[in-house]
Amino acid sequence: MVVVTTPLDDDVTASAAILVACGFELVPLRHPLSAVWHLLGVSPSNLMLVSVIRGPSWPDFGGVNPYRHPPAWPPWTRRLIHKWSDGTLPEAMTL
Repeated sequence: MVVVTTPLDDDVTASAAILVACGFELVPLRHPLSAVWHLLGVSPSNLMLVSVIRGPSWPDFGGVNPYRHPPAWPPWTRRLIHKWSDGTLPEAMTL
């Protein structure tokens, strides 16, 4: 069996490693939440949703914003976008 990985899969794996290094436990997700959140990290004091993107530019927040706070989630849920490019570490944007 051949497993094909994409650059996004590699970026999600790298972002997951960063979350684990920061002390978060990862909750496995079969599919991205709300089509944009790839990782869910849990700590004793936080929930962290992380969206992983690749490319030179940040997402356009005009019109409907898929990165908004998910309905019915606790207000202390943190949201973060990891934007990977050719560097070794991601740029990050908190929302």
